[in-house]
Amino acid sequence: MTLSNSIKLYNIKRAFLQKLSSLVSERKLEYQEFAKLILLADIIPIETANEYLELKIEHLESSISKSLPDTPRLLLTGGMFDSYRLFEAVPEFNYLVADDLSFGTRNFNFTVPQSRFLEGYAKAYLERTPDPTAFDMSKRLNGIKSQIKHHRIDGVVLLGVKWCDPDTFEFVPIQNALKDLDIPYLNIETTPDLSNQQQIQTRLTAFIEMIS
Repeated sequence: MTLSNSIKLYNIKRAFLQKLSSLVSERKLEYQEFAKLILLADIIPIETANEYLELKIEHLESSISKSLPDTPRLLLTGGMFDSYRLFEAVPEFNYLVADDLSFGTRNFNFTVPQSRFLEGYAKAYLERTPDPTAFDMSKRLNGIKSQIKHHRIDGVVLLGVKWCDPDTFEFVPIQNALKDLDIPYLNIETTPDLSNQQQIQTRLTAFIEMIS
C-alpha cells in the first residue's frame, strides 16, 4: 500500500467516525455502541473497517425514526484511556454526547492533507488538540471549550487512571476553566482492572441527578 493510498483510506475512516460522533451528539447513537465502533475500527484491517463503518452509518440513517431521550448532555475528557469495558459496565456513560479522549474523538477529529505527505501528516498531528502529557494547556482548554459550545454540554466528566499522574496534571486548569464557564464537573478515577466501577456508577448517577 502506498503512503498516498494509506492516507486516503485513513482519512475516509476518520470521516466515518466523525459522522458517527455527530450521531452521538444528536442522540441517535448511544455512546456505548460508539465506543465499541471506535475500538473495532482500530483492530480490523482499514479496508474492512471502512466498509463496515459505511454500512453502519447507512443503517443508522435509514432506520432512525426518533432520537434517544433528551437528558443531560455530558462531555468526557481525559488522557490515554482505552478500556472500553468501562463504558459497557457503567450504563450512565450513555449520557455522554461527546468525548475528548486520546483514543477517542481526539484520535480522528482531523484530516491529513493528500499533498506533501510527510509534512502534511506531521502538521495535522501537531495542530490537533494535544494529549495531557503534551501539556499545551491553551490548546487543550480551547479544544474543550469548543466541544462544550458545539455539543451544548451540561456537565463535564474528567477521567483519570490511577497511577497515571501526568494525565491528571491538567485537571486543575480544566476545573478552573469550567468554573469560569459555570459548567458543572465531576472528577473520577478508574483502575486498569476497573475494580471500582460500582463506585464510578454511583458517583455518575449522583452527578447526573444534580444537573438534571
